[in-house]
Amino acid sequence: MVKSTVSIPVAIKLNPYFSSIGHMALKLQRGGADGLVLFNRFYQPDFDINELKIVHDMNYSESNEIRLPLLWLAMLYGRVPVSLAATTGVQGATEVIKYLLAGADVAMTASALYKYGISDLHHQ
Repeated sequence: MVKSTVSIPVAIKLNPYFSSIGHMALKLQRGGADGLVLFNRFYQPDFDINELKIVHDMNYSESNEIRLPLLWLAMLYGRVPVSLAATTGVQGATEVIKYLLAGADVAMTASALYKYGISDLHHQ
């Protein structure tokens, strides 16, 4: 439905909680998705039971979290005809290279930008 109203490429950001990511990837591609982004990091609030408040802390991704998206990128590469993007755990060049080797067309980061800032990111 989205593809029928826009002329730009459409990418879907997935979460890792589907029971069959491969099947879902094919369904999305057949539905018109041009790309898939692995994986969406959900905001997960907590409760402070002593203060009876919601805790709104943000946990940034770490480089050790790349294994699951790395696996699925490698599994989907060449099997689902879409552009593949990686977005979990990218802290520097090492993670980018690993993702590209697994089949990603692009790697994205937000956590590293928040942690190090733009000017210091190239040192990571």
